[in-house]
Amino acid sequence: MMYGWQQNPLPTIQNNLVAWLTVSGNLTQKLAQLNQYRFCKISQNYTTLPTEENQYLQQTQQQGLVRNVIHYAENNALVLARTVISDNLYHAFQNDFDTLENKPIGQTLLYHRHDLIRSNFEFGQVTVGIITDDFAKDVLLPDKIDARRSLFGVNDSTLMITELFLPDINHYELP
Repeated sequence: MMYGWQQNPLPTIQNNLVAWLTVSGNLTQKLAQLNQYRFCKISQNYTTLPTEENQYLQQTQQQGLVRNVIHYAENNALVLARTVISDNLYHAFQNDFDTLENKPIGQTLLYHRHDLIRSNFEFGQVTVGIITDDFAKDVLLPDKIDARRSLFGVNDSTLMITELFLPDINHYELP
């Protein structure tokens, strides 16, 4: 099965998509300012990770926690997010991850930590594949989706967040 990530340079056209792709800090906090914002957890499973994600996490274990969520505004799906938590980090904070339920991971766990280090964004496009499988039943997906991903480091362990920006994001200016 195809993984689906292709690294690409940032689009040069200045539009709402580029503004959203390059916004720093807590994306959920920015999205929550939009009209009729809604956050929805699609899945959260401890599973065997695809090779590409394992390598990006820089871990030797094959297992990790995968959490997939969708951000909506006015019933439009705007951002799909896939968080992949390394085995070490998951086991170190297992209770915190297991009790997240339908709450955003950034606002709940990440942005309150003083020892959190975030890498620069890597920009790309995602095609239908492993990254999008859990979303296909909830959202009609285009063939290619502009995306960004970055690593977060905590106590020598990592997690990766991949954010896929759907076409409707272009209808919303960054608040």
